[in-house]
Amino acid sequence: KNSKLPDNYVKNIAIDKDNIVWMATDKGIAILKDENILVLNTQNSRIPTNKINYIIVDNDNIKWIATEEGFIKYEDNYIKVFNTKNSKLKDNRTYQIALDNQGFLWIYYFGGILKFKGSFSELINPENSKLPAYAEYNIAVDNQNVKWIATNMGLIRLINNEFKIYTPQNSKIPDYFINKVVIDKLNNKWIATQNGLVKYSGK
Repeated sequence: KNSKLPDNYVKNIAIDKDNIVWMATDKGIAILKDENILVLNTQNSRIPTNKINYIIVDNDNIKWIATEEGFIKYEDNYIKVFNTKNSKLKDNRTYQIALDNQGFLWIYYFGGILKFKGSFSELINPENSKLPAYAEYNIAVDNQNVKWIATNMGLIRLINNEFKIYTPQNSKIPDYFINKVVIDKLNNKWIATQNGLVKYSGK
């Protein structure tokens, strides 16, 4: 009530190279610049939905935005929408985007993950990989470009298309439910589970 923030529930925040804050909400994209908030929504822009799930900023200051109706590339006020009609996405519901060390985007959509860069795209899903079905995915990339995927069925390590799944049965991880993985500057993996926190220093 004390600002132009369209919704009090802010799902995700990204800060670009100009120190502008981008916020994902269910009522559009809120952009905070010089203490002023601009809101992008379906009424004043080309975004396909107001339900915004995740925003990241890449090394070129391009914003990549996961929504309930595909994902968005936002560059210099130009909006391009990727969905099931013009990309390999199998479902328009996109929830998270991670950027790896080679500039590839890893986009978690309902049913799998899309690896995307320019004209290249590759689907990774339960049908063509060891990615568990009916799971939620939260992707982190470490300093060696290894992908760590938190799921509710264990922790996945992905190296060069080779999957290894860590569970309480084959590792010291205390729970199947992995909420998130955060990588520190020393490449330690900090693993948040529903039964405690794990620090993993291995590859």
